Amino acid sequence: NIVKISQLNRLTKDSTDDKIFEVLFDKDLIFCSSDNINEYWDRIESYFNNFVEYLNRNINSSNATEIFGTNNGLCYSMMQDISTNDIVFEAAVKHAKDGIAEIHSKFKQDRIKILIEKDLFEPTEKNVKVLLEKSYNEELILLANSYEKEVVDLLSAEALSEELLYSLINSNLSTNSCLILSEKLNDGILLEKVNPNKIDFIEIILDQSISP
Repeated sequence: NIVKISQLNRLTKDSTDDKIFEVLFDKDLIFCSSDNINEYWDRIESYFNNFVEYLNRNINSSNATEIFGTNNGLCYSMMQDISTNDIVFEAAVKHAKDGIAEIHSKFKQDRIKILIEKDLFEPTEKNVKVLLEKSYNEELILLANSYEKEVVDLLSAEALSEELLYSLINSNLSTNSCLILSEKLNDGILLEKVNPNKIDFIEIILDQSISP
């Protein structure tokens, strides 16, 4: 019979190096509990992918809150690890307290949207560049409407497509931000492409067009 370790804290720290943990996790020889996960987390400086695979196999609706609800560091790491399954990712997001400042370029689009909606996606230069490079325009607009000043300031230094600029202008951004972004349109702004509800913005553009 295979015996699982029920209390990891009973193993001396000197007897549990990375290779031993690798075997224990690969063979599911550690009982998946908050005490054991916290004990492991406190002993290591970095984790291997087999630990993520272990969590993918063992985290479920009955233990997710117990394990992730008491370990913010685990939440942060698993939230941004691209190899987690949906159950682990969602558990990490649910209990996370800190947002991600440097997203992985291979991060899934739907997960980025979830992070933005949960206010766990920081409006940093790195994150904005990833959204631009991946053409995740819907997520970029969502972020811009949550962190308007920070994102618009970053976007003002970037090369943006005409389609993205109009999408941003037609979103819920303030008139001032829309004016800043409109200056990036090389051929000037076409009012027929502007949401008619952006009354203040349209009036300013019209005033500018007739001013001597």
